[in-house]
Amino acid sequence: MAWKDNLQDASFRNVALEVISCEETGGHDVAKHSYPYRPGIETEDLGLKERTFHLTCAFWGDDYETPLMDLTQALSMEGIGELKHPVWGSIWAQPTDWSPTFQAEDPDYVAIKITFLEASTPTPLFIRQSPTLIAEAAMLSDEPVLAAATDALAAEVEGISLSGVLERIQSARTLMTETLSGVQSMVAGAIRSVTDVIDMPRAFASDLIDGLSGVLSTGNRFNPKNLFGSWKGLLDNAKRMGRMPGNLFKNWQREKSGTAPQARDVRSVERFQRTVSAAILASSAGQIMVDEVRRGAAIRAKPSAPINRPEVPSGNVNSANSNASISASTATNTERELAPILTPKQVEQLVADVRTEINAAIALLRPQPDEINEPDFDAAKQLITYRPVIEALKSQALAIQEAGSAVIAIRPPLIERTVPFAGNWHLLAHEWYGDYTRASELARLNPQVTLPNNLQRGDVVNAYAR
Repeated sequence: MAWKDNLQDASFRNVALEVISCEETGGHDVAKHSYPYRPGIETEDLGLKERTFHLTCAFWGDDYETPLMDLTQALSMEGIGELKHPVWGSIWAQPTDWSPTFQAEDPDYVAIKITFLEASTPTPLFIRQSPTLIAEAAMLSDEPVLAAATDALAAEVEGISLSGVLERIQSARTLMTETLSGVQSMVAGAIRSVTDVIDMPRAFASDLIDGLSGVLSTGNRFNPKNLFGSWKGLLDNAKRMGRMPGNLFKNWQREKSGTAPQARDVRSVERFQRTVSAAILASSAGQIMVDEVRRGAAIRAKPSAPINRPEVPSGNVNSANSNASISASTATNTERELAPILTPKQVEQLVADVRTEINAAIALLRPQPDEINEPDFDAAKQLITYRPVIEALKSQALAIQEAGSAVIAIRPPLIERTVPFAGNWHLLAHEWYGDYTRASELARLNPQVTLPNNLQRGDVVNAYAR
């Protein structure tokens, strides 16, 4: 089958080309190595050269100037473009030279010769991810931490079992059981699947993770009207959960009831619980930022439209005012549900809280001064055991920081603006943005304003730049 049976419609950057001839050159890049007193040379193939395409295209007709100008504009654009070769099909190419030829005897015809160099699609240095994907990655970043922490706890409990000291095994069993009971007592409907925590440390870890997830997840306990206050309550719960094994040990020492577990065993359980608490707290922060990103996307996509006030016959003015008030209230409530809740400073504080808890967990995973002095302490073994946990926590801290930056970046810059006249948030929102429904946004950014309906000219308030 001849090439003429498979010709394709030629174009460059979607500008059609009427090709009357095409030439092509190619070859190999070759390094030549010659040596004295040796006939000939040695060659080193360095790969294929770029192909060079020489196309001759024609334009004719009374209005050939229009497609010729379109092609000239396409050739003048910077960078590579898609060339649809009549024989080879789609090729990424860089135009280098072109020369149109105008002849007096052909006033309605022009031929243009174009040279293209074959190119490859450039690899971008920075790949921009959407804020939603970044926030969702932070929300899911706890999974590697939980897996590594479970492996470390299983190794520690295995060491307790292999010690053969019955008192140590029993005291460790009591500590783990009471820790699990204390966590599950805070979760309604918690089910325990493990019977002996020493024999099945991974089942214990799974039950403890489920319990901590129930205590530290956002769930339905978060109040959208006081999201940051709810976050502070969640942070306090995470700190309390992480310190639970240590507090139990202190109670044993104070009450001197039964055999207290060894300090190293308490620290093993505390390391696991502190790590899990920090990881789940970070995941909950990621969920908050996912919601913030979605609210921001929804508010940008929502068209601003005036409230429709119903027409009613005269004499029923009270009914008209009532209906208009209901419509305005509904629009304001919808806007409040869509609008981002956290201010940039609160987002920064949320990220700082998470990173502080992660740093505290990492510090606890490293060998402690009192452990180093123990005669049978193996610092190298502990570093190897907890190194994967530390690396996973570091990655999670970075993911949360990137998510916080993404949440802040989707909003316009926060600046201080001077109130131009006496009024309220609704008048200012209409003056600055042409959208009075953004009054709730101004109120959220300015919690220090106690009289929002008595703003005075010259007052300085926080507001988005646009």
